[in-house]
Amino acid sequence: MASVPAHSKINAPAASTLPVEGIQWKQMARFTPVKDGQRSCAAFVPPQALSERAPVGLDGETSARVNFVVTRNGEVSGLVVVHLSSGDERDLIGAMMGWRFRPALCDGAAIESEADLELQSRN
Repeated sequence: MASVPAHSKINAPAASTLPVEGIQWKQMARFTPVKDGQRSCAAFVPPQALSERAPVGLDGETSARVNFVVTRNGEVSGLVVVHLSSGDERDLIGAMMGWRFRPALCDGAAIESEADLELQSRN
C-alpha cells in the first residue's frame, strides 16, 4: 500500500451498488484518517464496507452528500447530512447508522476515519 499523509484524501469508489425496490444507489466515498494528536500515518488503509442497507422511502432520483466517522469498531458515528435533494433525511440516517465497516488502518492499527460520501439513486 502506498504511503499517504494524514491530510490526504483517499478516493474509494464503492465496489457495488445498493439495489432496493428497483432503485440502484451509486456511491463515491473519500476517507481521511482522524488525526491522533500529531501522529500521521505512513501507511493509511481506508475502511471497507462490510454491510450496507440501502435507504428506503427516498424518491427514485435522489442525490445526497453525508459526512460521518467510521469508528475503530467499524460503526458509523457523527453522521451529518450535508445535502439531500428529496425525501426525508431520517430515512437516509436510519439506513446509514446500520452500516458496518472494517475500520481504517494507520500503520496496521485500527483508527477512526472521516468519510465524505456522495450517493445518487436511479430507477
